[in-house]
Amino acid sequence: MEQETHGAIKSYSILSVNQGKRGTWHARVRATIAKLVTPKEALRRSIAVLPPKISSEAISIDGSHSGRRQAQTFTTQAIVSSLAGTQKFTVLDREHTRSLNAELSTIRTGQASISDYALLGKRLFADYVLVTRIDRLHYRVAVTHFIDTSRTLSTRVGGITVFYELIDPVTAQVVASGTVRTRLNAAQMEKYGSLRTNRGRIQALSSYIGERIANAISSDLFPIMVVDATGNHVVIAEGTGALHAGERYQVFEYGSAIKDPYTGENLGREETACCVVTISRTTPNLAYGVVSGLGRSFQEIFRPDTFILRNEAPESNPKAAKARNSAIERMIKKQNSVFGST
Repeated sequence: MEQETHGAIKSYSILSVNQGKRGTWHARVRATIAKLVTPKEALRRSIAVLPPKISSEAISIDGSHSGRRQAQTFTTQAIVSSLAGTQKFTVLDREHTRSLNAELSTIRTGQASISDYALLGKRLFADYVLVTRIDRLHYRVAVTHFIDTSRTLSTRVGGITVFYELIDPVTAQVVASGTVRTRLNAAQMEKYGSLRTNRGRIQALSSYIGERIANAISSDLFPIMVVDATGNHVVIAEGTGALHAGERYQVFEYGSAIKDPYTGENLGREETACCVVTISRTTPNLAYGVVSGLGRSFQEIFRPDTFILRNEAPESNPKAAKARNSAIERMIKKQNSVFGST
């Protein structure tokens, strides 16, 4: 009956019963059918976020090597928040689950193998397990001495090096991995938190790590896609948090699917470099940009589900690059630096 109604019968009443000419009986029934509607959120892939491995030697905040536990907590929270913010994943934060304390203790000491992570992922009922390792989390004052003058330029600088792996617990295979390695000036760090205390500096760097890793994983599993085009103006299916006005990205065109010749496993699709898009503005869910370097209207070649954004593109115009660098230098002098005599 449930196969015929495509749901479970919640209640019913018999309206009439009649006997047919051949001895069969016919009944008219009014029934209420309960149908299960699966919410879209339930279809999202789930990720178990584990606390990052980090040693006290990896941390140096104004010369202090303390703050390891803060860095673990802030980074985990930032990754969870950023992944959830993509609206593409269900995120499982298992740092405080008592039944898994033993496994997490082993993981924190760095003794767990990929198979251990995979087994933990099965126990968490997660599609993926995210493992991170912080190799460097630094904050210091950098002093630049000008050769042609007696002045010095003091700038506040943050630096991070973080390795991550996304593991499929069913196959114990690494489906995505990478390293986030960058240097940030104070203006960039202040977007993520206050720099007045060492705690705030750790939190700002951790928030940056969370955003970068979430964006990288989202891009690997769900590449940022161009969804509409008018002339060289395009609409991109990603919003504030992943993309920012002024950024330039390489656009690639999807080609045929590629399979492993021995196993038949799907290795992905061909990607051909197409052009460059500069982000002009963003909304919470969408971004808008302008395509360059194509030689014709992007609208002429646009097809849905075909064009994706990958790594950030370098500045191709030397004058524009020089102007941008000068603007950055002025910003550093204004916001982050103190001039004095040597």
